Amino acid sequence: MTEPGDTAANADEIKAGLVRLLSGRIREISDDPGQMRDVVYELARIRLLEQFNHADAREARALQ
Repeated sequence: MTEPGDTAANADEIKAGLVRLLSGRIREISDDPGQMRDVVYELARIRLLEQFNHADAREARALQ
């Protein structure tokens, strides 16, 4: 059985890993404006989709 503290610790580890991954990727492409723009647009699309619930998914796709 997973304890609530274990779940929070796992989530924190996942977030920390994601931050390291994104930081490394940003350093790799920081000299390439085209790639940087693509990454920013992709992150914006992800955030937009997160803001919509399943009922609004069709509208979110249209906004993309």
